[in-house]
Amino acid sequence: MKTITDRSESVIETYRRDLEESRTGMKKEIEVAQGSLGTVGHAFDEFGNTVLKSTAEIIAQGKEAILTAGNESDSSDNTSTSFGRRDSFSHSKPYSRFDAQVRAVQGDLSTYSEEPEDSDD
Repeated sequence: MKTITDRSESVIETYRRDLEESRTGMKKEIEVAQGSLGTVGHAFDEFGNTVLKSTAEIIAQGKEAILTAGNESDSSDNTSTSFGRRDSFSHSKPYSRFDAQVRAVQGDLSTYSEEPEDSDD
């Protein structure tokens, strides 16, 4: 009977040590995973900030292009004050779909580089 008790205690002690080692290993793995998640989270934050800045730059460039186009079409008002852009934007022509289509055709390189087809008439 004593040998069964000794063997049982030995097996239980082995299980206890294995569980303790597993617990310690899991703690280390969790710490590594948390560190990795922190790094990934930081990378996502940086990516989001980069996207936000890039989007803001694109919007600013678009606004600049619109204002420049407004300044070119509004040649009668050539005042160059610090508020010139805002003033020229507020005094620019209203949007015209026809004008936009004409500008699109004029801006298309194929408009000028391709030979027109001869008609059968």
